[in-house]
Amino acid sequence: MGTLFGDIKKSKLVNYGLAEAVSKSLNISVLFLLPLLVAVDEFGFIALMIITEQVLVMTLMLGQNTALLRFLPKFSNKNRVFEAVRKSVIKRTLLIVVLLIFCLAYFVATLNFKDGVALVLTLCTVPFLINIEITLAKYRAVDQVQSYVFLRLFFQILKIVFVIVLFAYGFSLGSLSYSLGVLIAASISSFLLLAFTEKSKTKFTSNKKVTKLFFIFGLPLGLQVGINIFYTVTDRYLLSYFVGLEDVSIYSFSYSVATTVLFAIQIVIISFISDVYKNSLVVDAFSELNKLFARSLIFVGLLSLIIYLIVFPLILDIYPDEYARGKEVVKWILISNLFHVGYLFAFYRLTIVKKVKLIPIFTLGAFLVNLILNIVLIPIYFIEGAAVSTAISELFLFICLLLLSFHRAELNVKRL
Repeated sequence: MGTLFGDIKKSKLVNYGLAEAVSKSLNISVLFLLPLLVAVDEFGFIALMIITEQVLVMTLMLGQNTALLRFLPKFSNKNRVFEAVRKSVIKRTLLIVVLLIFCLAYFVATLNFKDGVALVLTLCTVPFLINIEITLAKYRAVDQVQSYVFLRLFFQILKIVFVIVLFAYGFSLGSLSYSLGVLIAASISSFLLLAFTEKSKTKFTSNKKVTKLFFIFGLPLGLQVGINIFYTVTDRYLLSYFVGLEDVSIYSFSYSVATTVLFAIQIVIISFISDVYKNSLVVDAFSELNKLFARSLIFVGLLSLIIYLIVFPLILDIYPDEYARGKEVVKWILISNLFHVGYLFAFYRLTIVKKVKLIPIFTLGAFLVNLILNIVLIPIYFIEGAAVSTAISELFLFICLLLLSFHRAELNVKRL
């Protein structure tokens, strides 16, 4: 019985993992296709819009997706509870988006017409994207695997189709093609969700109490996610400020090539981390974790060599010559990937002993290190400075969490 349960659980994880893998592959494919369709500077502005979209979605959710995973299964009237949380999040998001549009009105006016409209459309897309993410969290919470897989893939396929079609046949819409394509895909997906969502007929009178519970639980997690996302995109904003859009374009493209390694390793970890958590003894869990991450490190190292020595030189043949400047960026981001694998190792060690409260503090420290290094190095070394800053801050975070994990593990063993 236990083995069968484990197999079922693992099957669900594999389904979720495959859905994420295909979804992220489609997302990455957009970043690889756009440089072939637009000028270098134009792709730089689109790259800034993409990370702005990611920042807003991940921060404005305020951890409510994680809160749904944690609490929703405990309620009997799950649909009604979900609707209360979803409406609360969407109302708050709409208010913030409207305020942002007003606050950024002067900045938008300084852009050319197409870029200005594209930025406004990106902001308007955020509530739809959050609606999709919140719904996906609900599907995971109640184990609606097929619904989760369908929605995740349906939106991503719709997005890539509209974006590529608009760029190829959009009558020179430029950056508008991306923001308009995402808006159309997100709005269609959201309206279909609205049309086919089962409405609860049971009365539910404690909306405020429930939404407060979810909000209080999710807020610290949302802040952690906000710090993480700012940590990963600060370099592109500072490159835009200190150097220009061409460097943003080259850096974003090179960064995407190098971080495909992380994308691959995350799928591996999602598929096998459940085996680590099955162990009731901390020592046994650590032993399984050590094996998993030893293999992961070897895998990342070999894949990094293949990308740097073979893949990146080959793909440069089909891209504009300017992207060849990103070779050093690829090298440093591949090195930072190794440190990131170490960070994940330390992170999971801490989750095993249930000592995770200090992680946001060290993440904030890494963000500040990254920010300071970018400010110092980008004006001197340009895109290479941004890449080195990323590698150093990843090393800093890895060392901090590794030392903390060994310290906490030692205390845990002594208590046992």
